[in-house]
Amino acid sequence: MGDFRGPGEFRRYLDIARSSLHEIEGILELVDALGYLEKEELRFIRIKRSNCARLVYALLRKIDEAAKRV
Repeated sequence: MGDFRGPGEFRRYLDIARSSLHEIEGILELVDALGYLEKEELRFIRIKRSNCARLVYALLRKIDEAAKRV
């Protein structure tokens, strides 16, 4: 089954993912400013990043809600 140790460890991984998403947004701003990608390519990547962010934030909310109930 793996080495999963519980919600606390999963929460930590989600926090890392959230930080990475923020880093990606900063990198995309730089890519845009330097003109490395076409606007349409950037738009596609930003949509993908946004979808990932929604999932991570939803999971974080669920973990926080579950922790409050315990």
